[in-house]
Amino acid sequence: MKFAAILALATGALAADPFTTNKYEDTLVERRQLDECKEVLTVQQGPFAYMDSSEYSYTGAGYGTVKGRGQLIRYTDGSTTGSISLTFANDGAQSPLGQTFNSHLHRGTCESGGGQHYQDLYQCPYGPSATSSCGCANSCTEFNSPGQEMWFTGTVDSTSGRLVEETTATWFIPEHVEFFDGCEQDIGDLSIVIHDTPAASSGSGAKMLCVDLEIEDQTKGVKGYANIPTGEDDEPKLKKMTMTRTEEGSTEIKVNWQKLRDEFTYPSHVHAEPCTVVDNGGPHYVRDIACVNNEGGSGCPATAETEFWSGPFTTNRRGKFSGTFEIPVIARAGAQSVVLHDCLDANCEPDDTGACPGGTDSSGVACSGKPRIYCADLVNK
Repeated sequence: MKFAAILALATGALAADPFTTNKYEDTLVERRQLDECKEVLTVQQGPFAYMDSSEYSYTGAGYGTVKGRGQLIRYTDGSTTGSISLTFANDGAQSPLGQTFNSHLHRGTCESGGGQHYQDLYQCPYGPSATSSCGCANSCTEFNSPGQEMWFTGTVDSTSGRLVEETTATWFIPEHVEFFDGCEQDIGDLSIVIHDTPAASSGSGAKMLCVDLEIEDQTKGVKGYANIPTGEDDEPKLKKMTMTRTEEGSTEIKVNWQKLRDEFTYPSHVHAEPCTVVDNGGPHYVRDIACVNNEGGSGCPATAETEFWSGPFTTNRRGKFSGTFEIPVIARAGAQSVVLHDCLDANCEPDDTGACPGGTDSSGVACSGKPRIYCADLVNK
């Protein structure tokens, strides 16, 4: 819904608007604050897991290990963007590779089973439930994405095992709305549900994976794995790491590293997978979603301007570094880890020049110029 239409609704210009009574005063205030200057209103995010609660549990054969995150961004111009990023290890009873999974923004929490699809409350205000005297139900029987709902349907890449999708709707999600007693909606209850579509004979299939969208603009780095660098006695130490999606629409990462070589330059990047699923952090995170599964390929160069680099940085005389790195856009759910690399020369020894070519050691064993020596998963605080 465009800004002008939102303003019209907020001022009561459209008589059919269900938000024009005093009951919706808080929502009206929030909507009047919307403007054409696109800033971030709220960030919601969290990790996916197989659905298993007292209200609903997935009972299908499943697809083995799967990890990933979901995200929802509400903007002050009245738009909403959601994204998902998952990696399937392909170690289960069924193979997910090349399979298409339906996925949607849902009204309820994962614990409650997700409830119905979330629908734009201005086009589709909730009505009384036919099955519950104290509940409410969606009102739109004809819908699509992003017209009235938000869907993240996609196909798992047959090589990488990754499912990465992003959807933007031009309509606004209010923070909290109470339609009548027993019928309300709060952004803190929202979730994204992925269905077991390949196993369904029709429709989306059973609800399978779910992420509760917690209101949180910051994630923290926690150790996924660490390796002792060449010639060193200890593994690196991460004292602190935070990634923040800012109100201004940028994303910044603050790092504090210790126990590294003195006055040595290290490469480091934000990566697109968790640290311990398939590929120890996976490829670099890319800003353009069209470059997913083609990182570094044709039209998708690996540069600081196309990715999200948390380096290179140079330590001080005590082997420490503290600093901030930033990109001028909101990172999708796919910014899932940070990898610290060593820098080795053609003889597989530490390279003080920062060139990191890699080569062959004295025993004839080949080495990478930038081996991964630490991986930090980015998780909710």
